Amino acid sequence: MPRVSGHAESVLKGKGYRMTRQRRAIWEILRTSGGHLSAEEILEALADRFPGVNLSTVYRNLEVLRREGLVRETGLGHRHRHYEVGPEHHHLVCRGCGAVIHLAAVEIPSALELAGAHGFEVEETSLTVFGRCRSCRERK
Repeated sequence: MPRVSGHAESVLKGKGYRMTRQRRAIWEILRTSGGHLSAEEILEALADRFPGVNLSTVYRNLEVLRREGLVRETGLGHRHRHYEVGPEHHHLVCRGCGAVIHLAAVEIPSALELAGAHGFEVEETSLTVFGRCRSCRERK
């Protein structure tokens, strides 16, 4: 497996965390997946290298990576939360076929203004829009 990004390792080290073998493997799985993975999918990908690893270990490591800003947790309307690495972006999710379309991160002015009015400092934005894609609408 390729060496983990120096950035991720230095971020964790600066916060007092070690880059354990399991954490490194989880990071690399997410970094190279190019998409959204559930904790269960990550566990499945780890099974060959770490046969004794369990779901709670995956969740604990994901929480550390998420808390330190290396991984984003995303709700796509499915039963499970999904995790991803990469630039901040938003999603369109089709309730018919489950397709997920990525949108470049855009500011959400009214939400940001509302947050500021309440003295809230925004650290991250996430927008998921649910509906029906063109193909699903045309099939009706």
